[in-house]
Amino acid sequence: MSLWRLTWKNMWHERSLLLLAMSTVALVTALLVFVQLASDEIEESAKRGYGPYELVIGHEGSPLSLVLHTFYHVGEPLGNVPYEVYEYVARSPWKDVAYPMTRGDSYDGFPLIGTDVNYFKTRYGALAIEGATYEQTGDVVIGSHVARATGLTVGDTFYASHGAADGHAHDEMPFTVTGILPPFGTADDRALWTTLDYAWHVHAEESDEEELTEGPITSIVVVPSGLMELQQLEQMMNERDGVQAVYSGKTASELLSVVDQGRAFVYVVTVVSFVIAGLSIMLALLAVGASRAKDIALLRLLGRSRSFITRSIVLEGALVTGIGSLVGIVGGHVIAAFVSPVIYDRFGIAIDAWTFQPMESLLVIGSIGVGMLVSFVPARRAYRVDPLTLIER
Repeated sequence: MSLWRLTWKNMWHERSLLLLAMSTVALVTALLVFVQLASDEIEESAKRGYGPYELVIGHEGSPLSLVLHTFYHVGEPLGNVPYEVYEYVARSPWKDVAYPMTRGDSYDGFPLIGTDVNYFKTRYGALAIEGATYEQTGDVVIGSHVARATGLTVGDTFYASHGAADGHAHDEMPFTVTGILPPFGTADDRALWTTLDYAWHVHAEESDEEELTEGPITSIVVVPSGLMELQQLEQMMNERDGVQAVYSGKTASELLSVVDQGRAFVYVVTVVSFVIAGLSIMLALLAVGASRAKDIALLRLLGRSRSFITRSIVLEGALVTGIGSLVGIVGGHVIAAFVSPVIYDRFGIAIDAWTFQPMESLLVIGSIGVGMLVSFVPARRAYRVDPLTLIER
């Protein structure tokens, strides 16, 4: 009987115990693959999330919260700042372009954001938009993901709700979809966009007449004219009461550091889990070796060498970890495929579930190496036993 055939027969005979060990390897591998996919995409999303807008200005508070709700549309706005803050920035020689934003309402859970339509041209260049951009109050263009998720098309009308969740509807002001934006691969895909003054009109009952043309704004995104100008504008804004200016890239880096810390923690847990999985495989093979001790003794009496027995047990361990890691890799991608829509709807981060990475091949090789290594203990124990002693029992 060949080495491979003997190994497969032995594995099938003890399939319950070995399947448990294989499942442990698969579970640990799936967790590692999923975390790697998610953290890589979070890192890429953080890097491309703010585009050329290196400075964001808003109500004082948490810089990270300001960046998250401005560029990633996560969380609630910190508050509003007077429109005159934008007018000051617009007149300053330190900016190349600056766009004010208003937000606070939503449709079907997606944020409704008011800003200058040139925001998209500055960030993404020429647009191949389906339909037309917004021109007057009540016109809306929607992100590509919003169109897929809600079924809204050009010409449809809807009413926005107060807040990020489904609050009370603003029945006094309908919105009309005039266009659908192309996919950008950023959080902007999951937002609805309209004129800056929409919030002033929607909340006119709570505002005076002047605010219909100049009302409070939520944030200002700025493309500086240079590095020195960026620092000067940031300093000037932070000297104002109730206003903060933060560097988009620096704050995004803080988010990445949190992600890196989480990833490092998961790696430590994974290493510990692999050690536990290796020990479980070793114990499983020891138990299997004890149960088939007489079979091993018979093979020895029939002329099989100690090296043959050793290679069979080591091959068994390698197959258990190798198959387990392959199943785990596929499982990690399947988990990512199922979880990706939820993460995208919640945080605007799209995980490419079926991107296979070089790390995964190293993971398989490493798993096989661990399986072979831990198999030497039961293999050594098996070939050291005297076959005549076992047969006499």
